[in-house]
Amino acid sequence: GTSNNYGFKISGVNNITLENIKVENSKKTGVDLNGVNGGILNNVEITGTISGFGINMVDSKNITLTDITTSGNAWGGVSVQTEGYYYSGGADNIVFSGSFNAGESAPLFLEEDPCRASGGGGGCTVGIYSPITNVTSAKRPRERSCYISLENVGSGI
Repeated sequence: GTSNNYGFKISGVNNITLENIKVENSKKTGVDLNGVNGGILNNVEITGTISGFGINMVDSKNITLTDITTSGNAWGGVSVQTEGYYYSGGADNIVFSGSFNAGESAPLFLEEDPCRASGGGGGCTVGIYSPITNVTSAKRPRERSCYISLENVGSGI
């Protein structure tokens, strides 16, 4: 059926594993990780997200994605983003292994956003960008280019 929310929304945890999962037609992002440190996504398929990405990782670190398939998701296949408002800013050590089959025109989206307000749990400073570093893939997503939306490009991408 169709969810009125996210397929999976996981925030502020360490060492999670999602394995052998298929998310279809969720209203928002299929798998949404926020402030996660240490995660494994293995054999995950996300299709038909109405308003969101297949997989979105915000301010998350040490995530391994293996055998990922996305298609028909409104905003793109997989997104790595930073902000620093709710969780300590920055995304680091995002590793794609195995297959990565993305059917969207934006298979991999990288976006560094500035902190939008002070007072969140991440302790960011308004207007300061948190970096995306060490995103690696053994294979390119279906040999397409990545769509990168960065105003402040950090090193290590």
